[in-house]
Amino acid sequence: MSAIATRLSVSLSFRVDVVAHGAKGEMGTINWSRVFLGGLVWWVVFNVLWIAALVVYLNPEVVAAWKALGLTYSPTPGVAVFWFALTFVGGVVAIWLYAAIRPRYGPGPKTAVSVGLAFWFIGEFAPMMFFGVHGVFPWRFVLMDVGTVLVVVVVATVAGAWLYREE
Repeated sequence: MSAIATRLSVSLSFRVDVVAHGAKGEMGTINWSRVFLGGLVWWVVFNVLWIAALVVYLNPEVVAAWKALGLTYSPTPGVAVFWFALTFVGGVVAIWLYAAIRPRYGPGPKTAVSVGLAFWFIGEFAPMMFFGVHGVFPWRFVLMDVGTVLVVVVVATVAGAWLYREE
């Protein structure tokens, strides 16, 4: 075997090994019961904190933002069911992401915060900035919302990830 072929083989072998086992150690299978349990905890923490923010300071901003669009903000039972189902799925996805990157970044709050930040950026920050730039929502509401959701998502992700174990 030529020197080039040997280097290529070693290089490909190392890359496959890193993908298969992660940089921090052996990669096990994802513990789906723990993902769903952590997702449930995420869901509870997220909704408790979000509803508290709505009650304490965010509701007037939400109502004003909807009114500026010519709409009425009315959280009906159907909207509540949709919201709670959607946020449960979001919690499961957040903890699944934590489980997926845990072998590479290691278990713990630092990894959970990283997942929370990524989840927030993709699911909240980017869409709300788009709405702010295009004048869909007033900037005051956009900034209050993204700031609130940043804290809520990161805290919920750390709480849900705390329960995740691969065994």
